[in-house]
Amino acid sequence: MVCLGSVIDVPVEDVTHIPTEVLDALPFGVVRLSGEGTITGYNLTESSFSGLDPRRIIGKNFFQDIAPCASVKEFAGELAKLRSSRSDGRTEFKFVFKFLRGAMLVNIVIVYEAASDTAVILVKPKATESNPL
Repeated sequence: MVCLGSVIDVPVEDVTHIPTEVLDALPFGVVRLSGEGTITGYNLTESSFSGLDPRRIIGKNFFQDIAPCASVKEFAGELAKLRSSRSDGRTEFKFVFKFLRGAMLVNIVIVYEAASDTAVILVKPKATESNPL
């Protein structure tokens, strides 16, 4: 069981049920998606990475409207695999997000809950020489 760091002691698998105001306090980005890819939650940390106001993107399609760079097999394909299994699951991988402020290498964790057809994407910048976080 992986927990969400020392900020809150919750298994990462339970992240689909954490209220937005708690997610806003986390030191990594969180994007909550419906099964169709509609953004239903977007925390303040992710907003600071992307430069996008959460109030303006709730209800938009993550892969078409907000992050078309993630519409690739290496990202959207991983979520599709989780959904096609029709059971709860998670996957982790590295990805280069093309934010408005520039590209950033990040660690991605996608948690999928089959009963609600909800996915939560956790985004944590990976520290590198050019990205010293």
